[in-house]
Amino acid sequence: MAKKVWVSLPLITAADVKDEAVVSFLNPVQMSLVRALCLFREAAPMHGVIEVATGERVRQEADLPVFEQEMKNLVALGLIEQNGRYDGSTGYCLHPLFATYLFGHYLDSEQRRSSSYQASSLGVADQAAPLHLNQEARRVAIAAGHIRLAEYYKNVAQQVCPAPRQYTNPNDVTPLLTMLEHLSLGWHWQDAYDQLCALELDEALLRWEMWHTLIRLYEMLLPPSGSLKRRDEGLVCSALGILYGRLGDFEQCRTYFTSALAIQRDMGDQQSEALTLTNQGEFLRTLGDLEQARQNFAQAYSLIQPQTNPELAYVLTHNMALLAQQQGNFRQSLRSFLQALQMVRQSQDKGREGMILTNIGLLLCEQQRYQEGLSLLFPALQMRNAIHDSGTETLVAFLSKLEQRMGNETFAHLRQAAQTSGQQEQVLQTLATSS
Repeated sequence: MAKKVWVSLPLITAADVKDEAVVSFLNPVQMSLVRALCLFREAAPMHGVIEVATGERVRQEADLPVFEQEMKNLVALGLIEQNGRYDGSTGYCLHPLFATYLFGHYLDSEQRRSSSYQASSLGVADQAAPLHLNQEARRVAIAAGHIRLAEYYKNVAQQVCPAPRQYTNPNDVTPLLTMLEHLSLGWHWQDAYDQLCALELDEALLRWEMWHTLIRLYEMLLPPSGSLKRRDEGLVCSALGILYGRLGDFEQCRTYFTSALAIQRDMGDQQSEALTLTNQGEFLRTLGDLEQARQNFAQAYSLIQPQTNPELAYVLTHNMALLAQQQGNFRQSLRSFLQALQMVRQSQDKGREGMILTNIGLLLCEQQRYQEGLSLLFPALQMRNAIHDSGTETLVAFLSKLEQRMGNETFAHLRQAAQTSGQQEQVLQTLATSS
């Protein structure tokens, strides 16, 4: 009997990982594991790697040791690194050089095993598949892999993420954001945008001022990398105009607003056009271009019907109040603020009601009508604290400075008078009559 010879695999070093011979050492299970890992952006847990590699969750515990053993073998070879995860579990990631190589040769192992050549009826090999067909097949396979990752992160999110109205910090939505990223990389751009809106992630990112994150998500959805319904493309361009304006990138801001208006006017979408004109007008107002801002607001108002679009009607009215205040027209500003207040009270939006009461109170204090102003600012502060409005910090700072300027005794006297029962509504009624 011939003597059995055992052959051990060599430890693969960084210098070796670019060689295509590396993958020839890997069996099909190992190849599926490393191919899945090259798409992850984090150290992935074992069950996640298996789910992406196989397209389904491991249903039989008997299957798990097979994957675990092959993962240990890959770690021993130096192709995979083990890292601790935020939840205390073990995570796995590819050696960076191997990940880069594998991503660029995503289907090479399949093509070598099955060969790019097809046997003819005469047993003679046909021509190799054209390069562009191989590249397209690789792109399709990678996109399909990203969809598997999106499904995995969707399952994770269902287990750990709170409901949309209960988000408290960015950690609450990390799996959801990762899901959207992989949906976009998997060419499901419309689905990513629809879920971004349905899950209210755009509003949460704005609230947390995570503007760069939101910009990255939006720009993945737009041509040339993405594709959306024409109306949604216009809305995303409009939103990007706002975000770049907040970042002070005025060139990008103007570019996206211009693109949004071109799309919306081409479609005859007047409601979306009015929204973009409003957003652009607010940007111009903050820049100090008050006349152009006024023209934008006026044009936007002419395109909407307040009864059918009360949300935009409120925003326009509120912004016009700020514009009038900036122009020194306090009577017109107060009139517009009161009109906006009436609108939000009809919709029972406490967050916006608190913000408008704040703005009216600040306007009155600007005119040195302190008792009336404080009669609105203290209830506004209480209202905004109740909903954990981050803007309360600015209001608290203003009240603190006002107290320092007035002196503790004078301020305490005004505060006591301002917090008398029914004082807020009495002040509002007087303002409505006089305006």
